[in-house]
Amino acid sequence: MTVAPAVDAAKEVMGRPDFLPPPVVPRDEIETALVAMWERLLEIAPIGIDDDFFQLDGDSFLAVTLFEEIDEKWARDLSPSSLIGAPTIRVLAERIANPEPRLEHPSIVVFNDTGSRPPLYLMHGRGGEVIFARPVADALDAEQPMYALRYAFGHETWPRPVTVVGLAAAYVEMLRERHGAGPYRLAGFSLGAALALEMAQQIRASGGVIDCLIMIDPPVAPGKRGQRLSRHARDFFRHRPGKAIKLLANRLWIALIRQLRDLTVWLPEIGRDKSLPVLNREQRRQMNELTTAFKAYRPKRYEGPVTIISSADSRRVHGDSMLGWAHLFTGPITTLEMPGTHHSMIREPYIHELAAHMVDCLGE
Repeated sequence: MTVAPAVDAAKEVMGRPDFLPPPVVPRDEIETALVAMWERLLEIAPIGIDDDFFQLDGDSFLAVTLFEEIDEKWARDLSPSSLIGAPTIRVLAERIANPEPRLEHPSIVVFNDTGSRPPLYLMHGRGGEVIFARPVADALDAEQPMYALRYAFGHETWPRPVTVVGLAAAYVEMLRERHGAGPYRLAGFSLGAALALEMAQQIRASGGVIDCLIMIDPPVAPGKRGQRLSRHARDFFRHRPGKAIKLLANRLWIALIRQLRDLTVWLPEIGRDKSLPVLNREQRRQMNELTTAFKAYRPKRYEGPVTIISSADSRRVHGDSMLGWAHLFTGPITTLEMPGTHHSMIREPYIHELAAHMVDCLGE
């Protein structure tokens, strides 16, 4: 007996994308319940059991909410990163019905465990998840091993309070257990860029080798916000009064828009913008924890080559292609610009351009 997929009629949903084949209907109660969850969270109907979560524009924030509901309904403590290996309802339902024992550390997500090149590790951002990394993994060839480190909230073994140095040390230990002294390729998005930098420092300090370091739209370097304010002040006094007032009004407006956008992220009751996540209590607590750790971080100088990939929005707001990090680097620096904002650059349609940039960096 087949059961037609259900959707919350009170919530506006989009029709099924034209590029997908006809939906395959659910075959049992688990698949039927998952179809209803996906349709409600993704706001698309109808959804079939062979549809890919990522092709339906699913992201890490929606995945966290989805797996909370899965745990509440079936008592299955699965990681949201499970979607990387089980992106369809058919496969996910099988994992719910027949859970497998966890073989890896909950922080490690394996994309490709084979290949002859130095392993690439991609660090999580403030959101903690690494689902956005799948298009990057898809763009790499079979000779590039790739892993990601997610913030396994609730499974941590490192000391409290969490610090960037302490968290990086715990991650470096995981890398050494798997690959010894390296060489390694490290990349990180947002706050993860600082983690990748600190891990590179620690690996090099212990005699290990870093083959590549990629910082993807990092936050403004710690201790550099005061310099940014000084730059704004210099720009203001450089112009005649009329133009200076217009300049000040424009920058205040940009700052207000960014604050309102961040507020939308933190308050679930505000209508969801497709380019922004909505956070639950655990996600807000986790992001507060990681943000506090970053604000207290004071990075040291780094001698190796660095690639900084920044969003057009971050460059415009901060007025700096390296977002205040240049003074820390004594080796070669490559800067690349991505269209979009901090949030949109790791989503469709820009994520594939980011993956292409990373492939080029790794090739070099």
